[in-house]
Amino acid sequence: MRFLVLLALVPVLAGCLPSSGPNRSAILSENESAAPQFTVIALNQTISEILASQPADNLAATFGMGGGSPNLTIGVGDQIVVTIFEAAAGGLFSGDPNSISGSKSVSLPPQPVARDGTLSMPYVGRVPVAGRTPEQVSEAIEAELKDKAIEPQVVVTVASAASTFVTVAGDVAKPSRVPLSLKGDRLLDIIATLGGSRAPDYDSFVRLTRNGRSATVSLARIVRDPGQNIYVRPSDLIYVFTDPQTFTAFGATARNATYPFQTDRLTLAQAVGRAGGLLDRRADPRSVFVFRYEDPKMYQLIRAAQVGGGNQIPAPEAAGIPVVYKLDFKDPVGLFSAQRFLMRDNDILYVSNASSISLQKALGIVSGSLGTAATITSIEDRLSD
Repeated sequence: MRFLVLLALVPVLAGCLPSSGPNRSAILSENESAAPQFTVIALNQTISEILASQPADNLAATFGMGGGSPNLTIGVGDQIVVTIFEAAAGGLFSGDPNSISGSKSVSLPPQPVARDGTLSMPYVGRVPVAGRTPEQVSEAIEAELKDKAIEPQVVVTVASAASTFVTVAGDVAKPSRVPLSLKGDRLLDIIATLGGSRAPDYDSFVRLTRNGRSATVSLARIVRDPGQNIYVRPSDLIYVFTDPQTFTAFGATARNATYPFQTDRLTLAQAVGRAGGLLDRRADPRSVFVFRYEDPKMYQLIRAAQVGGGNQIPAPEAAGIPVVYKLDFKDPVGLFSAQRFLMRDNDILYVSNASSISLQKALGIVSGSLGTAATITSIEDRLSD
């Protein structure tokens, strides 16, 4: 009779026993809720490819690759040297024609470009130079001196460039302002000039700010993708910072812990392997989940490609739309999807226990109870004797 009573309590005990987290049915049932707190998306190769091909930021898309290196122009504060040549001595700027050593040219002292973007020229006045190339300024001065000097030719030289700099700050070996060269400089050129990043490339991020617009990508991605290694322009602000990417593994994995990515492209398959894989005696291989706050734009692309699932959309939160990606490791195709699905910073990898685990725990309690009852009965029998 005692055995039958305990056996009848097994289902009740199975539902009351503690577990490492929600089971498969508790997670999947959220899709059927009238007001879901999150949405569950069955992961397949199509969705994995959408996620892998949509980076958050793109330097080339934000600022454009352009047609080559920027054409550097004169700016406020630049030190300019103007040299004027005349066809014959005795002119406005040349020496005495009766002198044997009479010069046919003169170099004016270096002078900075004023805040109004002009330069002072004798017999000409204020000449606008800011935003022009040295060749354009030479032509402008020649035009002003045409009727005043003897066939003048003008050479404009930038002695010291104060306007064609970029500023690099953050986690580089030597933060500084870097002058740009006429040949053109790309992001990696500038960062390498200052000794490179102090952290590994997969933990380093580069934020480029230009004309009030900013974009951030990982240094590893700039190294891997030449399209992100764009030309920098004067007054760009380059900020290099370190932000180690991590994910956390819970549930029926060999080791529950927080793990560093140690790469800029960590796949779900690699994440499961880093967590020690699924526990054979506990894990439900059909119930591998990734919890994430998804970008709303990305979420719309995923919903358009999703097959089945609930129709309700959870309310967006400040961090994004709460999404749970589900993968079936018993399906061989699921392993290919795991190889393409990229983990993101602060993702939670959760593996649910198999449904039989709670039953095994309950049976263990019943078995222990029966053993205890048998021992008590045996003692009672001996005492009665």
